[in-house]
Amino acid sequence: MTPSKGTQRNGPPPRRTGRHPRAHHTEIRFTDAAIEDLFALQKKNRPALKWAMKKFLLIERNPEAGAPLGGGLHGYRKLTVGDRDWRIVWRVTFDETEHLIVDVGEIWAVGARKDSEVYDEMRRRVAALPEGPQTKTFEEVLTMLEASLTKKRRPAASSPTDDALAPTWLVDDLVNLAGYARSDVEVLTERQAMAAWVAYRSR
Repeated sequence: MTPSKGTQRNGPPPRRTGRHPRAHHTEIRFTDAAIEDLFALQKKNRPALKWAMKKFLLIERNPEAGAPLGGGLHGYRKLTVGDRDWRIVWRVTFDETEHLIVDVGEIWAVGARKDSEVYDEMRRRVAALPEGPQTKTFEEVLTMLEASLTKKRRPAASSPTDDALAPTWLVDDLVNLAGYARSDVEVLTERQAMAAWVAYRSR
């Protein structure tokens, strides 16, 4: 039965595309499909994953970064990653309740595909999503990625990459955003630095 005019719907208020004019905070959230993309990046192209992390921080600071998409993906934006074969596609949405304004940047797709292939995949994902898809926060995804790295490493089989120092971009973010002393951060391995970043983000 179609609800009559004025009837209240159960569940959270619907989200609308675009940045709310009074919103002052962007929370990046990841769909399950996007998380699978990130695990694929971690497995096949670690440099591209590092570039993607930098782009996520950029989107968090400026959700209107990148270029808008049209056609069936109106309301979505894109950024290129690393060697420009990788794309991040996202949208900004918000809901407005009596006490809360939520401004959400959702990362929807990351992949080594041509533009047309990325956007075809995006259309398939959008068509298959229920209203209000479940998503995970940036902190949750970082924790999942870090846990995956820890699980794959064997204590008795250390490799050169296990002891690789943290990349410059992560060192800079820990110093400039998290407030760590550069001398302390520069001696951390990549894994230790990622753990420090997860701890900072989880505060």
